[in-house]
Amino acid sequence: MNYDAFISYSHAADGRLAPKVQSGLHRFAKPLLRLRARHVFRDQTSLSATPELWSTIESALNDARFFVFMASPDAAASVWVQREVEHWLTASPMAKTGKAVDHFLIILTDGDIVWD
Repeated sequence: MNYDAFISYSHAADGRLAPKVQSGLHRFAKPLLRLRARHVFRDQTSLSATPELWSTIESALNDARFFVFMASPDAAASVWVQREVEHWLTASPMAKTGKAVDHFLIILTDGDIVWD
């Protein structure tokens, strides 16, 4: 897998926090002589301008080991975030191995999580 984590978030709600989460993941358990400990996908740093935006995101999802969902009401309402979550849970290689839920991490940034 090319990415240790894929960060999914609302730009409006968490555009300032997401880079800090990414930076923290890069530094988490970092060996002394390595640039970063983890390779993390975040759209603002990992995407280049391309007309094939969804296919690039889908490829990154397929190459990720963990899905990090920055949960907020804005993220829950985002069509892009919903599409990323749906792909992770139903069509990613992790979903095909039955590990998608085990590798789905939630960072609550606003609101409440309702479990049913």
